[in-house]
Amino acid sequence: MTEPAAPASPRAVPHLQLFDFLDGEEYQSLLDHVASRADSMAASTVIDPNTFAVSLNAEFRRSRVDSEVELVWPPFEDRLRALLPHLRRELGVGRFALGSLERQLTVHTDGDFFSRHLDENHSWTDGCRMITFVYYFNAEPRLFEGGQLRLYDNVQDPGGASHPAEAYTEIEPVPNSIVFFPANVYHEVIPVRALGDGPGAIRCTVNGWYRAGDLGRPLTPHVDPAVLNLICSRFLPRVSDHGFGIRPTPEPIHRALESLWELGRDDIRPEAGDPVYFPDGAPEMLPIGPFGDEILERLLPLHQAWADTPLRPVAAYGMRSYRSGQRAAMHVDRPGTHVVSSMLVVAQDVDAPWPLQLELAERRHELHVQPGQMLLYEGAASPHGHLTPLVGRAYVVVFLHYCPVDWPHSDESLVRQALADGIIDAVGRVQPLLRGDPRWTRPAPRLGHAAAPAPPPATSEMPLVE
Repeated sequence: MTEPAAPASPRAVPHLQLFDFLDGEEYQSLLDHVASRADSMAASTVIDPNTFAVSLNAEFRRSRVDSEVELVWPPFEDRLRALLPHLRRELGVGRFALGSLERQLTVHTDGDFFSRHLDENHSWTDGCRMITFVYYFNAEPRLFEGGQLRLYDNVQDPGGASHPAEAYTEIEPVPNSIVFFPANVYHEVIPVRALGDGPGAIRCTVNGWYRAGDLGRPLTPHVDPAVLNLICSRFLPRVSDHGFGIRPTPEPIHRALESLWELGRDDIRPEAGDPVYFPDGAPEMLPIGPFGDEILERLLPLHQAWADTPLRPVAAYGMRSYRSGQRAAMHVDRPGTHVVSSMLVVAQDVDAPWPLQLELAERRHELHVQPGQMLLYEGAASPHGHLTPLVGRAYVVVFLHYCPVDWPHSDESLVRQALADGIIDAVGRVQPLLRGDPRWTRPAPRLGHAAAPAPPPATSEMPLVE
């Protein structure tokens, strides 16, 4: 009888820390740069490893990054390249051809942290991040505690998959030191606790990755939300004839939602919203539990008839209650799953209309949806949002999302297509194109669908600014 394989023992992650990495003048230039840029740095984002959606998530990561890291990068380039052969030996990383040195400048202030994660799990890295580096610097006197880097021991299961162990190695953020470790291991940044005010209370790093080049497959660049809006609106095939439509919510469903809102409105809680999409604060949320799944199933035939294609239910989201002064930035829904959607308006308490802006066929439509009505729309292909502040106390909605059966598209596939067609460059920037360029032409409808006619007239229209 074959004995079961014994569980593998955890193995400490190899790492290397070097000290006195930069000279005094170079170090001071970094401090001066942070002092001049601190107020303009952007909140750090996280990436969902399953959907590759980029978002802000203050419960998982909190810090700020500087978009002008190139201004302080020159002292690092030659030093890091020269170290690569030594790093491969010390870290046990196989030989690879260096493609580039990806970098960013990150600052952590009081309460900032980064939960346990992998660096190499994003669509646009594609296995290219080989070695992670973290260079530490801060003003003196140092006025913070914490901020240590934890490298979790690695356990490999019998199937070859790697997992983090409970044991870890903890590395102090020593000023003017740099730490190297393999990019495919779990690690985290312990919360920073400020001991005072001023520059010394900021934990600063220049961090990044040695990327392998020429792996024999295309790479997927990272794109910001505005670029993804453009790509989805240009390249994602349409599934309906008109792109959007307003119709009455079936009366039994609307009555049930109204009752649920009246019974539960005292139990609403703040939504964990993304400030990129909710610049004036997140709405509040009343979970609807299994009733959401029931609505999805009951309204599936209606959505299939509107889209004229077989669909599968994906998600029911809500009830979401927008409050006074709130807006929702233009965005697209997840192109891999949230393709055919509807917004069911349950209730409103407003002093002025609060329209939804929806972009379709290079035109922006202003749509007014009332309680008891539902807006059916292609949320992944049509950027949409509430661009004016809500004047009133509440606007309550439920969102339903469906996906065509055997749908082949995703964030990653669309970004790859835009890169191959020259719409974006290798780092995700939109390339200038003339209005008549055929690459602006929308794709043909999905197989089996006739060419889509022009969309119906909306309440009012504005030209799409590009």
